[in-house]
Amino acid sequence: MQSLKRTLPAVVALWVAGWCAAFLFAWNALDESFDLWALFHLRGAQSAPAEVLVVGLDQAAITRAGGAISAPVEWPRAKHARLIERLQEGGARVIAFDLEFHKWRGDAGDLQLAQSIERAGNVVLVAGLEQEVAAAETGRNQGGVRQLAERLRLLPQAFRSGAAAVAPFTLPRRPPRVNGYETFRAAAGDLPALPVAAFYRFAREEHLLLFDLIAQIQPGAQLAAAQARARAREQEASMMALRRLLSADPNLVQRVRALLARNSGLGAGRLQMLHSILNIYSGDAFRYLRFYGPPGTVRTIAYDQALTDKQIDWRGKAVLVGWLREQEKDIYYTPFSSAEGDDLAGVEIGATALANLLQDKPLRPVQTWRQMLLLCASAVLLGLIAVNLRAAWVAPAVAALALGYVWVTLRQFDIRGIWLPLLVPLAIQAPLALALSWWQHMRELRRMADAISRMLENRLPREVAQRMARALSPNLSAQTPAQWLMYGTCLHTDVSGYTRIAHALSPEELFRVMQNYFRELEQVVTAHGGFVVDRAGDSMLALWVSATPDQAQRAAACQAALAMVRATTRAAADRQPSLPTRIGLDSGQISLGFIGVDGHREFRAFGDIVNTSQRVQEKNKALHTWVLATRSVVDGVADLLLRPVGSFQLRGREAHTEVVELMDSLRAASAQQLQIAAAFAAGLESYRAGHKREARERFAQVLDSAAQDGPTLYYLEQLWEGGNPPSHENGALEE
Repeated sequence: MQSLKRTLPAVVALWVAGWCAAFLFAWNALDESFDLWALFHLRGAQSAPAEVLVVGLDQAAITRAGGAISAPVEWPRAKHARLIERLQEGGARVIAFDLEFHKWRGDAGDLQLAQSIERAGNVVLVAGLEQEVAAAETGRNQGGVRQLAERLRLLPQAFRSGAAAVAPFTLPRRPPRVNGYETFRAAAGDLPALPVAAFYRFAREEHLLLFDLIAQIQPGAQLAAAQARARAREQEASMMALRRLLSADPNLVQRVRALLARNSGLGAGRLQMLHSILNIYSGDAFRYLRFYGPPGTVRTIAYDQALTDKQIDWRGKAVLVGWLREQEKDIYYTPFSSAEGDDLAGVEIGATALANLLQDKPLRPVQTWRQMLLLCASAVLLGLIAVNLRAAWVAPAVAALALGYVWVTLRQFDIRGIWLPLLVPLAIQAPLALALSWWQHMRELRRMADAISRMLENRLPREVAQRMARALSPNLSAQTPAQWLMYGTCLHTDVSGYTRIAHALSPEELFRVMQNYFRELEQVVTAHGGFVVDRAGDSMLALWVSATPDQAQRAAACQAALAMVRATTRAAADRQPSLPTRIGLDSGQISLGFIGVDGHREFRAFGDIVNTSQRVQEKNKALHTWVLATRSVVDGVADLLLRPVGSFQLRGREAHTEVVELMDSLRAASAQQLQIAAAFAAGLESYRAGHKREARERFAQVLDSAAQDGPTLYYLEQLWEGGNPPSHENGALEE
């Protein structure tokens, strides 16, 4: 229940954000533009249907024609007539001109073109649209409302009477990228577009069969069916009648589909064509284009080649004729356009639309209610991830979910032509889920830090409690509130000769001396980012903790140890008695928590490094050193003058531990210290190799520079006693 209470607000926030972005007009346009660009490029170019061909007329053909032609509109219409005859002889099923013949020139070329159109009987011509203003009465005492309407620009009657159909083909200029077209122009009385008119002529028998099927279901449609058969050269009226029948009655469409399902005599090709017709005439007038690729993807044949090459197979083809380049007037920006200007000509877009109709493969955006469900599902999944996973896993999980969604979206787009929203889930909901997770994580850390700080303040100084809470809180998400597993560095201190000092001082004097002593050490620890966990007699345990292994943390502990030695050395001149301090360090995993009953609970550190740091500190007494650390503490730490002093079997441990002396900060080290470290390293190497005489000589050289060097005296004593244990050959000494 608690998890549900946390998850539900996140899901609602993600769903509302996705809904608002998806249905805001400006964002919706951006969503369409980005989604289609991304999906087409991820899918890549595809082969266009072989049934659709483009005959392209470009500037190069105009140049080859000579000086008589200075512009595309001056192209000789006699050549168009010969092209129609050539295509008709080759068996082309439909010829569509995306070239407007709106003026009668009155020359022989016009007559030849009109005769060729008449003889072919399967030529579809394009015509532009003109806007006109009409007045509509809205009431007896109200003025008319001005309405914009469109009408087809009239073509010369000689061309119009012989054509199978005359249709507009208007492509949107806004937004700049062309993503679709209108199959039927509502402002012009539902006039069919050029690709739809060409498709009717290509599949005229299937259209007539569909009229007959409708007449079986709806007897009133028999007249429309009869008229459709009679209008071989006036197919626009038949197309508009079919549009009215199917768009007005969705139930009729379902009944026709059921009738087709029972008709087993139709082949797969005709059945697909019939379903495509039903989809065109009953669906939305705006259709998204399922582009095949950049310019040239739909097979394009040069105009001159189409006239002369007798090897081209035109049988059963739908041929669109148009300008490939016309001074940028008929060039459109599409998802496959590039920075180099690889835009599609209008005739290529018309060919793409016709190919979509032949294959019955339009690009279908997901329905609004399905889009809402999809955004809701993504909100639920992202909300569950953001709220219930650990912070470190949220980003990888969101990335994996996003990649999976992109894969599914691309598969649906490629195979079924279904366009699922891409931008909103990826650019709105996914980043918002990450932000919610981060906000919740930070809020939880602050809450836990405050709770730990309040819990510790009763047992530790306020500043120490707050600092410790900040260190602990980042690693609390998967741990119990009573115990926390961290990575830390332990620093253990001990006063050399404390028993003698305590015996010589009164209790009041000892209290004052030790109070000042611990204050100085704690100031050093605090200044270097650590905190004191425990004090007992003359000993102190300090910790540096983090959620993960941290080299900077270990470096801070090492510098704090050296600073303690300097602080106690400076204070010795002003304080009687002096309190020389031995220090041991170890690093690794540590567990922190409270022990005891409710009436008396103490905060403690548990783990091997607590005991090891104490044992390393004890080794200072034998080696006459002040700061010793295990190798795990100093690995990778810079700015330290280190002296390995051997591998020892520490008290209570079976394994040997390599111990290193922290002589000083590397920047502050003297030339004498550097010389001692180098000479001692040579002596220790000889000692480990079993070369006793050589080791004595090299250790003696160290004493020339530092007569009281503790580690050197320790090893010389071992050598002169001759009691080297067998483990000396491996550099290990029994304690």
